[in-house]
Amino acid sequence: RDGALRDFLVRGDRFRCLRRQEEVSMASVEALDPRPNDVVLDCCAAPGSKTTQLVERCEGGCVVAVEYDAKRARALVARSLHVCGGDRA
Repeated sequence: RDGALRDFLVRGDRFRCLRRQEEVSMASVEALDPRPNDVVLDCCAAPGSKTTQLVERCEGGCVVAVEYDAKRARALVARSLHVCGGDRA
């Protein structure tokens, strides 16, 4: 039973239908309450959970994601391309 749920979640993530995210990441975006067309600066952005949520909420706006650590920055870019698609990352 747990295996079926895990498979469902993995497939959903792979096909960009679902995203797993920690509660703390969701809470900060909710507190900011970004609107369509907003411009947001996301500092220390890796691994990208908040960044991708911000992109969804700021439709038509801009999210600038900054990450100092090169390895984490690469992970941020990879996640953004996977979740947001090449035209929005």
